[in-house]
Amino acid sequence: MKFLKRSICSFSLVALLLLLGGASAAYAQFDTGTIAGTVHDANGAVVTGAAVTVTNSGTGRVYDTTTNSEGDYVVPSVPEGTYRVEATREGFATSIVENVIVHASESVRTDLALKVGAKVEQITVTAAATTVNTLTSDLGNTIEERRVNQLPLNGRDFTDLIALVPGSVTTAGFGQTSLGGNETSFAGVNILLDGADATRIDTNATSLQLGREAARITRASVDSVAEFRVISGVYSAEYGRSVGDVVNVITKSGTNDFHGGVFEFFRNDALDARNFFAVRGEPTPLRLNQFGANLGGPIAKNKLFFFVNYEGARQVVTNAQQFHVLNGVERAKFVAATQPIVNAIPVGNGGPFLSNGMPTIFDIFNGTLRNTLSENTGSVKLDWTATSRDALSARYNINDSFTSSQYGPAIGQVAPVPARSQFLKLSWNHTLSSTMLNELGFAMNKSDVTDLGGGGAFPITTITCFPPLDCGVLPGPGLFASMNTGTSYQVLDTFSIVHGRHSMRFGTDIRHNLTDRGLGTQQFLSYGTLSDMQTNNSAFALSTLGFPLTRFRNTNWNFFGQDDIRVKPNLTLNIGLRYEYNSVLHDADKRTSNFDFATQALLPPGQSLYNSDRNNFAPRVGFSWDPFKKGKTAVRGGFGIFYNPQLTGAVLSLPGNNNQNVSVNIFDFFFIPGFSCGGYLLTFPVPNPAPTCTPAGLANVNGIDRHLRDSYSEHWSLGVQQELFRNTVLDVSYVGNHGVKLPAGAAFAGLELNSVNPVTGMRFLNQNFGDERFLGDFLTSKYDALQVALRRHAGRLTLDANYTWSHEFDNAVSVFGAFQNARNIRGDYSEGDIDVRNNFTGDVVYEFARWNAVPKVLGDGWEVASIFQARSGLPVNIVENPATFGFDPLRPNPVAGTSVRPSNYSTPNNQLNPNAFVAPPANTFGTLRRNAARGPRFAQWDFSVIKNTAITERFKVQFRGEFFNILNHPNFANPNGNLSDASFGRSTSTIGNLVGVGTSRQVQLALKLLF
Repeated sequence: MKFLKRSICSFSLVALLLLLGGASAAYAQFDTGTIAGTVHDANGAVVTGAAVTVTNSGTGRVYDTTTNSEGDYVVPSVPEGTYRVEATREGFATSIVENVIVHASESVRTDLALKVGAKVEQITVTAAATTVNTLTSDLGNTIEERRVNQLPLNGRDFTDLIALVPGSVTTAGFGQTSLGGNETSFAGVNILLDGADATRIDTNATSLQLGREAARITRASVDSVAEFRVISGVYSAEYGRSVGDVVNVITKSGTNDFHGGVFEFFRNDALDARNFFAVRGEPTPLRLNQFGANLGGPIAKNKLFFFVNYEGARQVVTNAQQFHVLNGVERAKFVAATQPIVNAIPVGNGGPFLSNGMPTIFDIFNGTLRNTLSENTGSVKLDWTATSRDALSARYNINDSFTSSQYGPAIGQVAPVPARSQFLKLSWNHTLSSTMLNELGFAMNKSDVTDLGGGGAFPITTITCFPPLDCGVLPGPGLFASMNTGTSYQVLDTFSIVHGRHSMRFGTDIRHNLTDRGLGTQQFLSYGTLSDMQTNNSAFALSTLGFPLTRFRNTNWNFFGQDDIRVKPNLTLNIGLRYEYNSVLHDADKRTSNFDFATQALLPPGQSLYNSDRNNFAPRVGFSWDPFKKGKTAVRGGFGIFYNPQLTGAVLSLPGNNNQNVSVNIFDFFFIPGFSCGGYLLTFPVPNPAPTCTPAGLANVNGIDRHLRDSYSEHWSLGVQQELFRNTVLDVSYVGNHGVKLPAGAAFAGLELNSVNPVTGMRFLNQNFGDERFLGDFLTSKYDALQVALRRHAGRLTLDANYTWSHEFDNAVSVFGAFQNARNIRGDYSEGDIDVRNNFTGDVVYEFARWNAVPKVLGDGWEVASIFQARSGLPVNIVENPATFGFDPLRPNPVAGTSVRPSNYSTPNNQLNPNAFVAPPANTFGTLRRNAARGPRFAQWDFSVIKNTAITERFKVQFRGEFFNILNHPNFANPNGNLSDASFGRSTSTIGNLVGVGTSRQVQLALKLLF
């Protein structure tokens, strides 16, 4: 495979250099599509030299070209929209195809037939709305404007519609959502807005939310989205910066007609069903108002257009959740010094908490968590057709939000999160000739989020014995109090040329990334036993976490060449090469050091953190073959390599090396002569600032692999598209990928190489340091899937149905997890956290014909829209104890012949069989594989009824009733897989408790005025 990869790369590089020698400098932007086809006569012979005119129906912009010696024409880089394609030739009547719909990042085939006659004669046909793709090998899917606007969206976040493409799983909690076999919480997907960067900059994730931020319309309001396309499979070399799929969101533009509207979406818990875990009679208020307006139209007809949008959201959501809290007997054991801890813990209200039918030290507390959000987003877009050869565009988006997040039921567990995000895109498209075009763009992506941890004066308190004990609810801050500013500046340019059978594009995408991150200092107090906490005996360990604002910088240099070759009328080859060079992430103030594991020493501040990877060649080879030459069947396939750059999140653990935090444990007092913390003996309360210990406590350090290599994935696919009948297409594909050199845990959870031996109290590697985490790209993944899609978009009906059977393996543990044995990470290779065997999604929008039996105002304008999602269970990892700071998780041994699923299985309280596991012998690792169990299945049906009522010829009122989880089927989150936790085998919440997928039945009412 390595030899093949190098051979393909070498050959492709030579080809690219030769092609670049005959073309001008090239860059890349991806907010346009392509119209291509063949002009032939009534006998099927090709017509050369025919004049082809493509006209945008909304703006009137005209594109002219002529057919080549093969009768083919290509019009590249046309904006999303509806077009009229016209072909003329002396001696023939004019042929016209109306309503040709072009989506961004798509190639649309439009063939025209000329009949003998005068030019003044016109033969007009209407294009099919759903066609087979005979031009490219990628497996992308477009969510067009009708579906974006009409389908029910809980929270009106357009990224929820990613669920409607094959291979997508969004019906899961954090760390278990995926797209095409790649997780989407951190590094698996590249998000573009009008072809420009719209990622979180420090990660590649579908959501821009950071920490406890709850803002949803951070990129664009649903009402400003024209469409978005998920580009998957073996896609063009124009796209990269992702080991997985690319999501390209296209915003609306103005046209020659004024269009707009005002809207209000209204939610109130009085209309909703009670959450499964809510206490009867206990109110769980939900208030959500989303309101706004948009307007688009001409400033100068056929020349200058505008579109503006505003949306606001005001939200109060109360999340019902079941907790376990210390019972009255245990609360009474707290001494005066630790009384503030127990006073901050709520008193149980749901009776005793039982484990396997036996009493525990806990009571049940049925509580609520109150979260509020205030959000305002706006955008403005200008499009100017300056000349017949020049088109310019400018778009600016801004979002301001304030989240108040209650992350726990103890006193003070509320975190405030102010945030702002901004996106700017400027572009200039210049037509050099009918076969040459250049697209130049500049973009900015900027976000500011301050996520304060809350928690008052308490430390983060845990019980860390061997194994760690579950101690129920305890006060303290949420993990991480961060200050975050991320910015990317981007230059894009694509040069397109059509020559004979070749449609070529060359370009670059240059991004300069700036990430400023600081962590407010947080204290961690870990007791050995509950009794130690109650009596204020010395805790097991005290540590702190935090570092001052640190500024990381780097630049991504991306170059590509793509040639789509029309080998035969029924065979197209897609050949491309992409090269990505990512400069080394560096601290702009030269204050950060890497840790050298070989010498067990910190390297000088400012020294390069790692060596750059200069070998990122990404060849792409694909084909699309129409075996019957009728445009109704396409066999498509290909192979490609896709790279992820080193995202700035990769190095954000390193600033702590030069800003040492406290790390003290009870063994220090016994094994270090003269050790003292100024009289402090690891008791509560903890002094703030933390005490100074002499000799100084052991430093926790992080070291990133100095020979770091960028992650990449090998993708392959083979499938068949078949038109069953007009506007109805069936797509069946095999899709596979192999992830190589993936990061060690999302956002570099890393390998803990110097943990404490629980028997001897000694560090495994070096007694002069505390924890030593090794960060790098050394994990792998494997994904195989059968994807089946059925689409019908015609007239009153829009229907999409997708089924995916898949199997995914990896050793990429979650960001809050760790490897059982950091010296044998292959031992964690198993079904990944995102492995879902069966997944189905379907959506439909249908407009009813007028019912003439009643007055028009009642019988006309009715529509229904629906989304249905169902999947099999998600993986659950079974552990004797979870990962904590300085301690790796430990899995049990399986009991031969005993099922993981109990014989009296029930949800949500009895899903795992504790008798199927036994603790491993002392000083050994468990033999149970990672993710050995499965959580509950998921099924949800969302439904909306829409009534449009005309007021005048141009104005109408739209009323909507939307019902999320209309059957009120409880979709439980995964059960607790921690054998040391009293909640083992239980789901204590539903997947969705706030706003979004997986909630109980919720009702939304909406009113729109449209024109």
